Amino acid sequence: TLQLPSEDVALVAKVRPLVKSLVVVVISGRPVILGDLGSADAVVAAWLPGTEGTGVADVLLGDEPFVGTTPYTWPKAAADAPRFGKAACDGAVYSFGHGLDAAGKLLGPPAC
Repeated sequence: TLQLPSEDVALVAKVRPLVKSLVVVVISGRPVILGDLGSADAVVAAWLPGTEGTGVADVLLGDEPFVGTTPYTWPKAAADAPRFGKAACDGAVYSFGHGLDAAGKLLGPPAC
């Protein structure tokens, strides 16, 4: 399934009122349906860091800058999932190419 477990979504909703800033780190091998994570201040796709989880910690703790773009489209719903990474801008939470450049500037998706 592309859905985040309902327990994870419920945990975000429970933690949100308790913290000043909320960053959700998604660890998965592919884009997932993020659902109701709109209350999060940021969503970080860590993919499958394996033994390099320290790289994720480095950016979360501010030791390294957040840099990069998504190589896939993150759909709003399973029905919106594209068959190929660059396909489909309609129905996307984050389109192919969304992210931050080396200066921290938000990059929008390429033209569809």
